[in-house]
Amino acid sequence: MAEYKLLSTGMHKQYIVENNLSTRLLRYAKEVRTVSSRFSMGSSTNSAIRNKLSKQADAIMEERNQLVQMSKSLETIRNLYEKTEKRILAGDVAAESEASLISYGGSGNIFGEFVNGIIVWVVEKITGSEIEAIVFDENGEYGGDQGSLYDEANSFWARIFSRYNEWYALVRSYFPDEELTDKQVRNYLKKLSTEGCSYVALRNTILLYYTGKEEEFEQTFGFPMYDDDGSLNHDRLLLDLYATMDNVSPTTGEFDEYLDYDSETDGDIDEYVIWNDTTGRGVTSSEIKYNLETYMEQHGIKAEVTTGIDATADNYQQMTEQGKSVIVLAKGVNLYNMNGTKNQYISGGHAMSVTGVTEDGMLIVSSWGEKYYIDPDEIANDSENSSASFITVKFE
Repeated sequence: MAEYKLLSTGMHKQYIVENNLSTRLLRYAKEVRTVSSRFSMGSSTNSAIRNKLSKQADAIMEERNQLVQMSKSLETIRNLYEKTEKRILAGDVAAESEASLISYGGSGNIFGEFVNGIIVWVVEKITGSEIEAIVFDENGEYGGDQGSLYDEANSFWARIFSRYNEWYALVRSYFPDEELTDKQVRNYLKKLSTEGCSYVALRNTILLYYTGKEEEFEQTFGFPMYDDDGSLNHDRLLLDLYATMDNVSPTTGEFDEYLDYDSETDGDIDEYVIWNDTTGRGVTSSEIKYNLETYMEQHGIKAEVTTGIDATADNYQQMTEQGKSVIVLAKGVNLYNMNGTKNQYISGGHAMSVTGVTEDGMLIVSSWGEKYYIDPDEIANDSENSSASFITVKFE
């Protein structure tokens, strides 16, 4: 039965890939139509450009529709395989005969041969075990950056076009009883950039889960999954998660402004004001579990978070085959570039999304919007200075 599970997992991964591509094509078509609408019909040149762009948009939509149909067919086949497997495990002899017909096609069985061809194509198409999703786009942000919201809200261009006012107003909306100054909002976003790695990793799991379910995402969270520019709403979801859950005590379920207080850096506790603090303490694995499970429960979604799993390539494969997203909580580890050179050393605790494994057992991770590699063997051989464990997430 392991072969069935492997094929089912492979087909589902390809289904996700095709859904991601169809989402991108839809966005590209909309962008082309937007550009087209900017050319008025006042001149023959503008009309010609507009008509050509409209035809290009139609062609993109046609490709997108064909891709959607293909992905639906693939998912239908996957469901058939899973149902067949369950019936075989239940001891249904007829199901086993049916599975044999589908798996091997039988002499002259066109449908069986078609399925076999699809399976071979899927297995050959999927190389390695890296997640292929728009959330981890190597041509854009590879999983997002905990400092991007601070940079975006305080950039030169944001101030020129007054976009920083939008972000500042949004931060204030989460704390209506506080009269936050601009400087205090900047402090808050700066604090997020210093401790937001776990929130970014959790946000990645949410975006990954809702890929291909954009309407459901908007119904659940109250804002679209993509911004006006057609990019993932990385920062909007990050702020919502952070503002809702950071400094909320798992013991009381209430906001505790002193959770980030550090006597060595923040001075007298009687004079401490959280809105003047620009450095966070981060969160523990148990707080990560509480934060996501509570946040999703508030939105009517059940999330199951498991902590303390050994960070190995085999465990990653096993967890992803169970439909779980994986986060690594690491300390004292090297981050390597694709060419094998060391990029940086992470001395303190750091949470990162795990997006795959290489053939030689390296973990592929997302950190600060970039793609890096971690060597689990290197960590195991230096247990006095290094540590790493998995946190898994599954939505129901």
